[in-house]
Amino acid sequence: MNLLSQSLQSIAMSTYHDLIEMIVSRTTTNNRRKHKTMTKQSEHKGKVILVGAGPGAPDLITIRAMRYLQQADVVLYDRLTHPDLLSHTSTHTRCIYVGKHPDRPGAERQQNIHDLLVQHAREGSLVVRLKGGDPFVFGRGGEEIEALQRDGIAYEIVPGLTSALAVPTSVGIPLTHRDFGSSFAVFTGRSATGSQLDNAHWELAAKIPTAIFLMGVRNLQTILSKLVEHGRSQDTPVAIIERGTYPSEQLTKGTIASFRNTPPKVASPAVIMLGEIVSLADQKELAHFANEQVSNLNLNNNPPTQPFHSSSDQSR
Repeated sequence: MNLLSQSLQSIAMSTYHDLIEMIVSRTTTNNRRKHKTMTKQSEHKGKVILVGAGPGAPDLITIRAMRYLQQADVVLYDRLTHPDLLSHTSTHTRCIYVGKHPDRPGAERQQNIHDLLVQHAREGSLVVRLKGGDPFVFGRGGEEIEALQRDGIAYEIVPGLTSALAVPTSVGIPLTHRDFGSSFAVFTGRSATGSQLDNAHWELAAKIPTAIFLMGVRNLQTILSKLVEHGRSQDTPVAIIERGTYPSEQLTKGTIASFRNTPPKVASPAVIMLGEIVSLADQKELAHFANEQVSNLNLNNNPPTQPFHSSSDQSR
């Protein structure tokens, strides 16, 4: 073998060994990373399920949500979730009330909820976070998911029927109608900081055929004034639905002008709806149909008047 052939063979063998060493090194590194990930996951055997409890009446929760309630080790529930839903949990389930009152800021309490979710999941529990309506419609579900992601906690979301859709339907007001409006939008009645909402918010609410406000009772006069300021007619029909989906639900109708002149006596929880489509609420047949069906069921369909537990933490 000449000198050139020996040199080429030496280079080839060297390259081959370097390649094998690189593959082994990368495989080892990947295995270590995989082992580290699996170890971290094994430390978090628990899981958090964000569950939408629906708009109020307990029979409007989904079947999937009910199944998770039956399996839960821990349930963290809000102020507006119906107490009867907790009767479907197991005798070993730990039910923890974490509701926040609209009159009191809840930044610290929201952080406490994040901490509780992570804590119980790390202990290996199946944790149900029971939230009124849908978890992602003004329910701070997105913030809770971010907290779980930061700590590597497994989670799942079970959608719920939001009051923005269900409550107008309950009193016979469609969300869309070919003759009255082909679009609608849902707005919060208050900002996260309690400050005024931006102009883009009001411009959209003033122009869209049907505008729906949640959590807006305390700021009703501000909402009506801002809508007029941004071009909405004072003759626009307005509906305020209190205790929606319950037999005791109350519908108060008027216009922007009439409600500004004589503020209605309404209380939370309530959905505020504005637009020409509100005039369809005069068709009572649709509104009564749902309540007649509910009356045939053996359910406590009254709205909750206080938290299910007198203390903040109680096992069933």
